[in-house]
Amino acid sequence: MPQRVRQLILVDSTGYPLAPQKVQLAFTLARMPMLAPACNSPIVMVSTLERIQTGTQQTVGRMGEIVGVIARVSGASQDIARQVGEQRESMQSITENVSEVARMMSMLNTGVRESAKVSAEISRSIGEVDATAQRSSKGAGTTRAAGQEVEALASNLQGLLGQFQV
Repeated sequence: MPQRVRQLILVDSTGYPLAPQKVQLAFTLARMPMLAPACNSPIVMVSTLERIQTGTQQTVGRMGEIVGVIARVSGASQDIARQVGEQRESMQSITENVSEVARMMSMLNTGVRESAKVSAEISRSIGEVDATAQRSSKGAGTTRAAGQEVEALASNLQGLLGQFQV
């Protein structure tokens, strides 16, 4: 039979222990080992309870101080959170302004490139006008020389015609 047993459960003869829903303070104190000697004597018990009460009052006072410190820390945390929010808003504004400046710089850069293109075209046009003016000047010089030659020929022709009398 021992080969078949896998587990053994022992059951107390009093049954399953029940935990009471509410235990009076005196019973709770009586179960504490450090208070056992005090529970045997009413005078010691009263003295012990007074020390416990005093310690409890001091603890409550300290807890009040802790609550005050926590309130101050909470207030400081809220101030920090508010300041962080303000800094975030400032950074957002700075980011937007930097983006606007970058957009304007891009527009300015585009304008400068277009201006450079226009300047290059104006320069090319001025070069063409200069070349045309030089050709015109050369043509005017040729025309003047031809006009002078025609004038000389006309003057010569008139002298020849003056020799003939009709």
